[in-house]
Amino acid sequence: MEQEEKKVISILFTRYYNAFSNFIYWVGGRGYTHTSVALDAESEYYYSFNMRGFNREYPRKHKRRNEKSVCYLLEITAADYEKISRIIEDMERTKDVWTYSRLGVFLCLLHIPHKIKGQYFCSQFIAELLQLTDSVNLQKKASLYLPNQLPYELARLNCLKDTIYNPI
Repeated sequence: MEQEEKKVISILFTRYYNAFSNFIYWVGGRGYTHTSVALDAESEYYYSFNMRGFNREYPRKHKRRNEKSVCYLLEITAADYEKISRIIEDMERTKDVWTYSRLGVFLCLLHIPHKIKGQYFCSQFIAELLQLTDSVNLQKKASLYLPNQLPYELARLNCLKDTIYNPI
């Protein structure tokens, strides 16, 4: 039997220090406050949602002192990788229509599943991307994950290739 080609994506979790991130820190379990995805293990930039909407982020460029981070390398099928790549390309092309969802964060805190057209918060975006693949099986709806809750799910996945602590 021929083995299917695999690709690696990186899911980065960080702890930022601003008023909204501090709120997420306290209500979300005192851990990570932001998450983003890179399309390979060596990328200098990641994709995510922040207060400016859908963005390409450069975490190493904006490294803050004592910032806590962890990166999960997930090995997924080439078909799943292509799905994620196409979605990110489409979102980059239409980035002006995508906004950050503060309302989504509050609905998440109330454990209310939701989908607001054109809006995501960071961990909802990452969870939804992963749920669109056949390689990753998450237990909850994408809109019910805060950044600090996803690492527990990723750590149990069969497609987890490696975990790198404080990569930035």
